[in-house]
Amino acid sequence: MLKHGRFAILSGRGVTLISTPADGAEVRYADDDMMVPDKRAAEIAAISRQRLRYWEKTDLIKPDIEREISPRNVVRLYSLPRLVELVVASELRHQGVSLQHIRGIISYLR
Repeated sequence: MLKHGRFAILSGRGVTLISTPADGAEVRYADDDMMVPDKRAAEIAAISRQRLRYWEKTDLIKPDIEREISPRNVVRLYSLPRLVELVVASELRHQGVSLQHIRGIISYLR
């Protein structure tokens, strides 16, 4: 189990994200029923949207779905496995691990 703030990630048969909001109610998401937009993904990983976009541009972690709605509006959706990668990368970055090492760890997770 990997704990990150109010979230815990369990692995085993698939991946489950357990969220504990401020009200204390536990919410579970399975990997086959969860896709979140980039804003929510950044909140879950406790990173800025700018950092999320930088990681996307440098091919560290890319969204599963990217659709251009209009020239200035692009929808990016992240699946649960990508969220796990984001949380792991975020936690490692907060601990001072270099992006080069994080890139290797993320490739190992895949």
